Amino acid sequence: MTQVAETHGTFIRVHYGEKKELVCNPNCQVRNLLDDIRRRSTPCCDQAEMIDLSDTRGNLQNLDYLSQFHQLDASKYLVNTDRGEYILVKLEYDETGNQIHIPLLQKACLTFPLILDNLDIPTWVEGAAVASSTRKLNRLRLATKLAVSVSHDKKQKPPSGKNRSSSRGTSGDRRKDRRATSSGGDPSKRKKRQSRSSQAD
Repeated sequence: MTQVAETHGTFIRVHYGEKKELVCNPNCQVRNLLDDIRRRSTPCCDQAEMIDLSDTRGNLQNLDYLSQFHQLDASKYLVNTDRGEYILVKLEYDETGNQIHIPLLQKACLTFPLILDNLDIPTWVEGAAVASSTRKLNRLRLATKLAVSVSHDKKQKPPSGKNRSSSRGTSGDRRKDRRATSSGGDPSKRKKRQSRSSQAD
């Protein structure tokens, strides 16, 4: 990706086109920021198109809606996460009237696959189908791994009932030994003592 100088303060970086970036100052009205991005990203973005910004996790910033209101400062509405990185997104509507989001960064779904979790990106967008399938497969593998781990832990852990019965048996044996000791210990020794006492008589 194109290297740019480190930005400071509230400057943001907007990814678009083929590994291109715009460094923008959001300390201006929302409408002026979007107009500036449209102008600087031509021909990737047409002047008449509805555009917005998404962070690298797919959270749409809703700047297109906010641009309808005058005197709104863009810096107050942009979520400055992920080092101030954003993806330029085109807004369109499908045949059912639902809004869809088309990243204007080539292979955006492969570079930032997390955007698939929150943006409504058509499968025909470059890399969308592959990235979506890969994420579903990774989730399935993780779920299977966790299930196997839980099953293994259950097999390794002995049932608590057996522990209680064995402990009861051990304590019972000890009580029997104590009774035998208190009553005279070894039966053969008791017989010898009884024989000696009878002979003394």
